[in-house]
Amino acid sequence: MRVISGSARGRMLDAVPGKNTRPTTDKVKESVFNILQFRLYDAAMLDLFAGTGQMGIEALSRGAARAVFVDQAPKAIGVIKKNIAAARVEDRAEVLHMTYQQALQRLAGQQFDVLFLDPPYGGELLNSALKAVESFDILSPDGIIICESSVEDSVKCPESFAVQKTYQYGTIFLTAMCRKESVGSMRRPMALQPALNSGSASSQVMRAMELSPSMFPALWERILRSPQGISPSDRATILQR
Repeated sequence: MRVISGSARGRMLDAVPGKNTRPTTDKVKESVFNILQFRLYDAAMLDLFAGTGQMGIEALSRGAARAVFVDQAPKAIGVIKKNIAAARVEDRAEVLHMTYQQALQRLAGQQFDVLFLDPPYGGELLNSALKAVESFDILSPDGIIICESSVEDSVKCPESFAVQKTYQYGTIFLTAMCRKESVGSMRRPMALQPALNSGSASSQVMRAMELSPSMFPALWERILRSPQGISPSDRATILQR
């Protein structure tokens, strides 16, 4: 198990001893971060069932501002701390040794841009966690929730959330959710404005990547294919929205 990309790319991560923890496979992890890649820059991430910590570490490696790792298993907590140290992201990581309910109570009042939920398959744990996330109102207005489950599990979207998209990889199912009011939103993130006004091509690209692909599909393709920067005409198009 390793970090795929970013500042800690290639760093090997330890697994939790025993069979009680099921790490996300490399294929699924790559798929998750293909979904999240344009949302990670300067984001706050919460992993409610962190296991080895690899998902939060990957997010930090790719530019997330902070990540909170939650797990109730002592062995998992020890591995998470060791992996965080190996990836050298301790300054942006917080580890909570408690249940997800206790963690949400402790984090009440905070909001996160990216939530990853990968509890043990089967039963209603995932759905209970989603309801708790809704109740504690910790998802930021334009945030995203990624749920990993078995294809046999029934994932129930809470009333105030909406399913953006689903993905299947063999027997593994990914569900992406957001707030209902953010579906199809044409709002430009406020953080985008300074970058678009600046002369830094890299900051322009990083901030522009926060846009929903549905907002400017043709522009999105040009940004992806031309990492050197956003052209003046494209920049004007975005600023007019």
